[in-house]
Amino acid sequence: MTIGEYIKEKTGLSQRALAAELGINHNAIQRRFSGAGTMDVQTLVMIADRYNLDLLELMVHSNLISAQRAESLRGTSLQDASNEDLTAELLRRLNASDSAAVPVHQARNYSADDYALAAKRGTVHSSEEGFFDA
Repeated sequence: MTIGEYIKEKTGLSQRALAAELGINHNAIQRRFSGAGTMDVQTLVMIADRYNLDLLELMVHSNLISAQRAESLRGTSLQDASNEDLTAELLRRLNASDSAAVPVHQARNYSADDYALAAKRGTVHSSEEGFFDA
């Protein structure tokens, strides 16, 4: 199932209606859904937030992460995180900024794995403050 088919099934909206609700150009949505354009994580976060969809599922259907990676990131508590995930997050935070005074979200562009790990942790997204609380 393509990302467009998945979102239409979950929201019941056409591409044109989805674009209008999100304030995105219809042609941009059409390109992203057809595979001609890249579905960016920020758009997926906006869709997940707006329609209460699972961000990891959106990322899988967009081919940003594999289904196996999504399953490895699922969990409800820190105890469910693997040592690999915890180490990766620790290293990301240590290397994210040159100074402790600079918030992490201002010092780094986030990858799909970063968003997936944040989704696993249940971190709240704020477009003004960035995705992570650290």
